[in-house]
Amino acid sequence: MSPEKRPDESADIISRSREYIGSVLDSIPDSLKDASSEVLVEFVCDELRKIPVPLLGSILAKAVEKRYGGEKANDNALYELGEMLQSMKDSDDDLQRELEKINIFLPEIMEAIAAQGQRIQDRDTPDLQVLNSTLDLKYPMNDNELRIILSNTGGSSVMVDEIFLEIEDWSPDTNIDFSMPAAPMQILFLKAELTVEKSEYPLFSLNSAQPRIFGERGDGTEMIVIQLSSLNNAGYNFRLKIPWQDLSTGNKGVLEHPASGEKPFELTFPYSPGWNQDIKIDSLLEREKIFYQMELKFRKILSILKDVYHSDENNTDRTNKELFDIGLSTGVNTYPNLDSMLSVFGPVFTELAPSDSKKEAEKLIEEIGTMLPQELQSF
Repeated sequence: MSPEKRPDESADIISRSREYIGSVLDSIPDSLKDASSEVLVEFVCDELRKIPVPLLGSILAKAVEKRYGGEKANDNALYELGEMLQSMKDSDDDLQRELEKINIFLPEIMEAIAAQGQRIQDRDTPDLQVLNSTLDLKYPMNDNELRIILSNTGGSSVMVDEIFLEIEDWSPDTNIDFSMPAAPMQILFLKAELTVEKSEYPLFSLNSAQPRIFGERGDGTEMIVIQLSSLNNAGYNFRLKIPWQDLSTGNKGVLEHPASGEKPFELTFPYSPGWNQDIKIDSLLEREKIFYQMELKFRKILSILKDVYHSDENNTDRTNKELFDIGLSTGVNTYPNLDSMLSVFGPVFTELAPSDSKKEAEKLIEEIGTMLPQELQSF
């Protein structure tokens, strides 16, 4: 087995890639100066595939093609592409920042390069592998994200016409996230909405994605980004199953990741109405527990407002700290923005209340509302 790449080796690979990227714009021949935007994007993608680090070249070319090519190719797209490539050549840090903007993460690429070097073998049979996988926990600010680098390190091309996400187990998540948004959502590549009522998700079909061909010796390696949300407040254990077919022999197989016997991916989706409306009240699991957790939180908020703020109305810093300490986050200056949290969670809380507790729940929300500065009161 080959040793892991040393930091200086990784830096050399990145610098060589950056230097090549910087030369791409200068290599456009005069015969293409008046060509259409689509033709120019295709030329740039062809040149990017020649980066001296084939895995990076393949992934970057596909990302550029998806973002700027085809029907998206126009003068604005060309300008953005040119600006991106110009920035990439300035420094290794600039290269990394620009790549991250299009969902390419250099540490994951470098790990995959090392894994690919260890796997490539001089043989005729295919060897489809997940060279790197990263589970990026972004919920509730965004959907959780799973990134995989899929490559065929064998000697025969394979066709992959579907990737299945299979739920092995789930359990209710009765935690509540009381935070509120301060940033927009991000763009997705592949997406799946999980639910406890379904265990298998064909990701290509759900996203109208075409089958992929992974050539021999790493040709056609692709980074696949899977963004996951949930219609239920639940935690899931899952694996990816990737059926493939050898294009030379017709032989078939299935790549499972993580492999059977290894720990599956684990994701949890607490109820977070401040960020999204994916989890409806009707689909909440353990609704009674959710209500009583909310009640405890609101009574603690009321206690803080009574004991801390109204004992000294100028002491907003201490009020903010007390609220943050109990897990309440509504952005900068928590107390002045508490009204926005109540406007979201108040109606949910009263709707979840059992019939014999509904009036008491409404009274609790109203009492908290009266503790806010006069200009913020909306209850």
